[in-house]
Amino acid sequence: MKAPIRIVLSAALTAGLPCLLWSQGYFENGTVRFDNLANTDTSLNATSNGLVFYLGAGTTYHPLDHDMNFLIKGGPDPNDLVNLGVWRVDDNSAKGISVGEGHFQDPSKAVYQVFGVPPGGLAWIEIYVWVPFMQDYYNAYTSGFGGRAGPFPLTTGFNAFDAPDMSGMSAITIGVIPEPSPAALAGLALAMFGARHCHRRSR
Repeated sequence: MKAPIRIVLSAALTAGLPCLLWSQGYFENGTVRFDNLANTDTSLNATSNGLVFYLGAGTTYHPLDHDMNFLIKGGPDPNDLVNLGVWRVDDNSAKGISVGEGHFQDPSKAVYQVFGVPPGGLAWIEIYVWVPFMQDYYNAYTSGFGGRAGPFPLTTGFNAFDAPDMSGMSAITIGVIPEPSPAALAGLALAMFGARHCHRRSR
């Protein structure tokens, strides 16, 4: 499988490279950018133009206002999507990805090519979001601590300048619990050790 291609727009502009990239065929696939800054639908049930929400205390959902883990997949077939980019809190790649009020933006402001989709062609996109203290999205999702949008159709761009954003995404809702404190983790470890020790003595 080919490795995902991303082009950092700010660097390309600084170096005067957009024409060079185009002439050398770097945009042989349709382009997208990973943000929902223009989305405005505050409904938890939005089917497009959606925001990201997390479950706070009780049953109240709040617009995302702190960093989470993100993953974007894309491709020409909604049943066969590949990873385009991933951002994780534990390695700081997701630092600053949340910009408040349910919005997110790739901190690198990169532009991503969707393999198998020609420039201007139709791509299918899927977005995953999950809590920082769970390593794997699928475990987080089945536990209620992850959410996703899509697959949804998106007409790709021809280059770094007209790459579309994630305006086609639905709302994403995730459940969140406070990350365990060091003291709580230490207490849990002691409790597990004590239970195991008692079990051994009883045998």
